[in-house]
Amino acid sequence: MNKKGLSPVIATVLLVSMAVIIAALIFMWAKGTIAERYLKFNEPVERSCENTNFDIEILRDGNVSAVNRGNVPIYGFKLFSQEVASITNLSDFTCLDNNYPITIRNGESCEGSTDALASGKNVLVVPVILAQRGKDNVPFTCDNSFGKTVGVI
Repeated sequence: MNKKGLSPVIATVLLVSMAVIIAALIFMWAKGTIAERYLKFNEPVERSCENTNFDIEILRDGNVSAVNRGNVPIYGFKLFSQEVASITNLSDFTCLDNNYPITIRNGESCEGSTDALASGKNVLVVPVILAQRGKDNVPFTCDNSFGKTVGVI
């Protein structure tokens, strides 16, 4: 008999190696598409965003005064222009101490400046908090639904 083909051992090795390669590709794809979770107080950062509470006043010359009324330390704020059908990023505001960003803890306040804004304009102010991503602390901008609309005076 003149049979040509693969032996069962070689066929098994090829099938197992193909399965391992496909599993590795799926793992690498899934790792790239599933982002690491941001945590605050060992739970998803979105829960901390729900607990932010602040008062902020923005003057047309760009001076900003902010007070943290909640229990979540606030690292800064993102300012958005609220138009009829869109929201566009205006600027960021971070409290500084000796040119180093600081967090505003419960009951603390800070003053600073940002780009000059037009008087009478409505600005959506969204809190930025420090979240844990892996071993690093990174700024996390809360969703716009956790922001407050204030008028520039």
